[in-house]
Amino acid sequence: MKEIGIPARFRTSVFGSDRITILISPLVSSSSPPVQNYTVVESEEISTGKMIPCHYQSTYPYAVYHCHFELASRNKLFTISLRGDNGDTLTPAFVCHFDTSSWDADHVTFRVLRFKPGDSEVCHLLPPHDLVVLPKQNE
Repeated sequence: MKEIGIPARFRTSVFGSDRITILISPLVSSSSPPVQNYTVVESEEISTGKMIPCHYQSTYPYAVYHCHFELASRNKLFTISLRGDNGDTLTPAFVCHFDTSSWDADHVTFRVLRFKPGDSEVCHLLPPHDLVVLPKQNE
């Protein structure tokens, strides 16, 4: 199995198994203007006990990801369908962090949204190139 940048030992220690599924937010098509109004058409929660979000670090000349472990009891993962004003649709991953009390007070989120750790939940779309590693569901 290809390592995908996340060592099998880490995946197994988080999930108890090396069987995984990877959820990736799609790129906006080249025919779509990325800045336009989008309407949420539908959403679906992805039930998982644990997840490993991986954030693409664009400051390197090759693909480097910062991955971390998250408990689903404090976070929820969704896929949502968005329709742009021009009719194009996207289905990005959407994460809600319900407990930010242990986050670094200097995290960019708090500077942008002007609140402190633990004051509020934080929900966001995963941008293109970010991914979420999940335990593979029994088939």
